Amino acid sequence: MSKKYQLTLEGHKEFIKRNMKIIKSGSMKFYPSPNETPESIIDEVENVHGRNKFYALTSGGKDSVSLCHWLAEKGKLEAAVHIQTNVGIKKTTDFVKDLCHDQGWRLHVIEPQPKFIYASHVLQYGFPGPAFHRLIMGRLKFKTMRDFALTIDRKKHCLVSGVRKFESIRRMGNYPEPIQSDGSLWFCCPFFYKKSEELYRYIHENGLKITPVHDILGFSGECMCGSYAGHGEKARLKELDPKLVEYINWLEEGVKKFGIPEAKKYSTWGGSASISEMNQQKQLDAFFKENPDLKIVNDIESVVCGSECGPGTMRGNLDF
Repeated sequence: MSKKYQLTLEGHKEFIKRNMKIIKSGSMKFYPSPNETPESIIDEVENVHGRNKFYALTSGGKDSVSLCHWLAEKGKLEAAVHIQTNVGIKKTTDFVKDLCHDQGWRLHVIEPQPKFIYASHVLQYGFPGPAFHRLIMGRLKFKTMRDFALTIDRKKHCLVSGVRKFESIRRMGNYPEPIQSDGSLWFCCPFFYKKSEELYRYIHENGLKITPVHDILGFSGECMCGSYAGHGEKARLKELDPKLVEYINWLEEGVKKFGIPEAKKYSTWGGSASISEMNQQKQLDAFFKENPDLKIVNDIESVVCGSECGPGTMRGNLDF
């Protein structure tokens, strides 16, 4: 079987300079489209903002699969992009590879650098709960997709997300428009105004499949950072990927033995330990002092992860 995917681009000297520009780029800006149709949103990105290389972020869930198919049908899909977080379910990554091969879509499988940044993160900060999801998201996903986009096509890229406005109450009001940019990195969400039932109908009518992981967990499992893990989730995860659970258990022991004192307070994956506002702010300040180029994650948490990670639907409790 031939493979139409490639791993992330690395070792580009030019990108070191580009990162410095990103630190100075400021906060995310949001742009409207003339109307709410996917076609209008894509047209706005192309003709107003000058972006015509569409890379679809693909987790294997209904939103991203239907979006990839829709872009391909319109002749707009440059490639699918799957983030192999190295703390995700292998079946989902395998599913995305097989799906793209069967559909004839070009696929880039990209991963964080360093490869096992999640392990170093939990040793320093402990396992993330909801309050710190954006921090680990910044390291696992945002920086990874930013490095990819600005290396492969700085001037014409647009990362296309399946995020929808009505996915959750949490997103309503703080994520106002379907096109976003910090001046260097561009995103758009063509299905921003779609509802869940419309996408399930699209999947069915076009004979598409989504990752089988969804049937057990209710989301794709592309990233199992544990920020929004619910009761009993690790047991269900063990059914799907016992090696990943072994890795998580190993990390828990590592945090208890070798983590810094603050990290040891949060040594359980999915524990969602409570934290005072003062300690929360202290950790946030320390993180952004060490990672100034990731401050923008405060503005873009939803578009990067969406419902397939957890913050979008709060693990399926809300889905409109």
